Amino acid sequence: MGKRALIVTLIVFAFLLAGVMMFWPDPPPPRKPLPSPNGYDELVKAAALLGAEAPGFRTNTLDELRWIAERNTNALAKARLALALESRVPDDFTPDYLDRRLNELTAMRQLAVAFAADARLAGLDARPSEALRSSLDAVRLGANSMRGGLLIARLVGVACENVGLDEARRLVGALGTNDCRHGIEVLRAVDSKREPFEATVEMERDWVRRTATITEFIGAVVMTRSLDPSGRSASSARGKVLNSQRQTRELILALAAR
Repeated sequence: MGKRALIVTLIVFAFLLAGVMMFWPDPPPPRKPLPSPNGYDELVKAAALLGAEAPGFRTNTLDELRWIAERNTNALAKARLALALESRVPDDFTPDYLDRRLNELTAMRQLAVAFAADARLAGLDARPSEALRSSLDAVRLGANSMRGGLLIARLVGVACENVGLDEARRLVGALGTNDCRHGIEVLRAVDSKREPFEATVEMERDWVRRTATITEFIGAVVMTRSLDPSGRSASSARGKVLNSQRQTRELILALAAR
């Protein structure tokens, strides 16, 4: 290798090393202990009991909603018990971590929709108190299924919350004073336990620190900066999280106004 080529190689290596030092995260912090029993694990078990999916619950007939509710009775009952427990997404970060979490998040979404379908049925049956309970259960499910998780868990949890918030908003005009007070209490509890968006970002960094090699990390940084140089994706995710928080607080105000 000639002297000029050697100098160029050393310069390139120096830039690469500087890049790694600039972007490579600090050592991971100690993991937070998981609750025992963990409500998240129990929610996963509850979702496995679902007997019918309800993606079209907004347009299902009353008979169809009853059919769905009958097949999901056990799943929703178990989920309600799980919602009473402290919940946190496991952070074991094994090689199949993402695959397992994605399957679980899909199940959580289906469980939230099942709660929403149950709420829709109760509303059509003129049972507003029960409709509110199921709507709020979907909101609580969203909150409990994303706490301590990666960004994908946060976004799915927000989607679950929004399904419940949508159903609860439909009910406000039919609710009595006690129902409104109960709704305010539940929503305030959900809102007070929200993790800041920065905590989710830090969890993503922790995941990288524990699982990625230097080569994988550099590749991820290069790809992210190439495909999203302005950071628009992260900004969009933050916006969805804040929007759900805003909707929760607006619903609290609407219930208080009753």
